[in-house]
Amino acid sequence: MGKSFRNHPWHTPVIVLIAGCLISACGFGARSVMGLYLEPMTEALNWNRETFAMAMAIQNLVWGMGMVVAGAAVDRHGPVWVIAGGAVVYALGLWGMTLSTTGAMLFLTGGVLTGLGVAFTGFPLTIAAMVRTVGPFAGNGRGHGRRLRGSDLLLTVYAGYDRTVWLE
Repeated sequence: MGKSFRNHPWHTPVIVLIAGCLISACGFGARSVMGLYLEPMTEALNWNRETFAMAMAIQNLVWGMGMVVAGAAVDRHGPVWVIAGGAVVYALGLWGMTLSTTGAMLFLTGGVLTGLGVAFTGFPLTIAAMVRTVGPFAGNGRGHGRRLRGSDLLLTVYAGYDRTVWLE
């Protein structure tokens, strides 16, 4: 553990905690507000709600299956590259949703790509990375509880911000 701090001075517990909470909030925050886009997207593109619901169902299935792959990738390559790659896939999926004109395109972007993005930037991956780095400094379970509360607080703020900025 000490070797990591000497090689990477930014691997301090505070920086890792803040980064992990921000990643968790952004990673799950965008996914948690997808339901808010149902009405604007279906009305603007003249789709029925089942098309959007199917994309979200695909997203949930891919998310669940992708978590297994993401966990194995973190074990093999470390959390930094896996989470960064997941963030890129997630951003491409969200961007692709804005360009979707057909249901199939929405299934690919809003379903498959964002599902993989959520899996590869997910809460379990960031918590594991934070515990690995900060674990020895936490002292007891209260330190881990503070990390969870920080992520939950940021998730709540992100969801409200996303609703305010993009839909109104």
